[in-house]
Amino acid sequence: MKRINRLAPVLCVLLILLLTACSSKETYRVNCEGFNAKKTEYAPGEKVTVYYDTIGTDTDYSFRAEESDVQLEQHYDQTKGYILSFTMPEHDVTLIVESYNSMMMDPDAHDFTEDPGNTPEAEPQPDPGPGTVEDLYAESIDQKDGPITKLETNLGYAKVGDCGFSAFLAGGGASSDQEVLAFLTSMLNAPELKFELPGIGCSTLSAASPDGGHFFGRNFDWSCREVLLLEAHPSDGYASFSTVNVDFIKESASGLSDEAVAMAAYYAPLDGMNEKGLAVSVNMISDSARIAQKSDRPDLTTTTALRLLLDRAATTEEALDLLASYDLHGSYDMMVHFAVADAEGNAVAVEYVDQKMTVTETQVLTNFYVSEGDKLGIGAQQSHERFKVLEAFLEAHPTMNIYELRDAMKAAGEANFDPDPNERTEWTVLYDQTALTATWYRRENFEKGWNGILK
Repeated sequence: MKRINRLAPVLCVLLILLLTACSSKETYRVNCEGFNAKKTEYAPGEKVTVYYDTIGTDTDYSFRAEESDVQLEQHYDQTKGYILSFTMPEHDVTLIVESYNSMMMDPDAHDFTEDPGNTPEAEPQPDPGPGTVEDLYAESIDQKDGPITKLETNLGYAKVGDCGFSAFLAGGGASSDQEVLAFLTSMLNAPELKFELPGIGCSTLSAASPDGGHFFGRNFDWSCREVLLLEAHPSDGYASFSTVNVDFIKESASGLSDEAVAMAAYYAPLDGMNEKGLAVSVNMISDSARIAQKSDRPDLTTTTALRLLLDRAATTEEALDLLASYDLHGSYDMMVHFAVADAEGNAVAVEYVDQKMTVTETQVLTNFYVSEGDKLGIGAQQSHERFKVLEAFLEAHPTMNIYELRDAMKAAGEANFDPDPNERTEWTVLYDQTALTATWYRRENFEKGWNGILK
């Protein structure tokens, strides 16, 4: 009996060691200096969530993993700061944060008399003659109804009809992205649908053609993966083209149908043109101020305001009247402004300063305030450079054809300002507000585009 008693502790220790060995799992380390994390060791396949709340005033941040196979998901919370998540691979991961000052005032930003010789210009390309799709190196899109048509990797086209927008407006709209999500969740029966509006670093240009028509060009300069070219034909609104970064539809990777993806994308246009020739775009401003209007008017968020204009406004004046009749709430607390231009060439910037809507006539818009007052010029430094490039091009071409519009947008592309080959304008779109055509290009490849006609 005594011998058994002496062996019992030994057996217990051996049993514990055996169970520990059987249940242990190989883990890898997350190197995340400067971030807040509950732990730093994770098993492969485990979800990792870290926080970054060391946020300086007037500073922009970008996050990445040193390892190329790690796909970071990122969003911002006013209380927790930046929230980053990813699935742990079978190796260690190092997270990197980069920051830069985004609140720079350029005193010469509006001095358009300066010599533009130091600004990059695209090499002019010859006008090949009568405008055809082939002249723009663009192939015609098969504009058919049905599921999303894949044009190339991470680029699709879809045509939709009614997407419930009238019911959305009749319900008072939405004062936050969460309220838009609640509406879409109910309509699409997609309980896990999530919105994640990306940054919107962009350039827009409104230009007259020699024959009296007008064009609207737009560069989208923020990184994204999935882009959808959306054609919409609502029964109680104008037909339109729009461009959507569908990265925000997180549910799409786990079973949401193409039809549901396209209907959700209807609520998140970042630029577009309707059958009346009205063209619109939303551009971000690097500013700590936020848009949160509060009155007895119905509410709209950033992208639902753009959808309202595409569906209901035929002219710039009508667009301004519509915006003035709603309270705007900036999506994900981003400061933005709108570029609006109609088929007659009436081009304006709509901005929100101290919760009041301001309107400034301008053919060019990038990512800084253009309203007169204390905010004038505040925004990202590079956006001033892009503004000057487009202004110089416009001064040299008071009227331009579609090929020169393409060259102007090429001159303002990201490749002219950032040597990193990974940093490129994600898409460029040329809207012909007279012929009602749209021509899209991805990542500054102007030798391969896609063209559609709004019918």
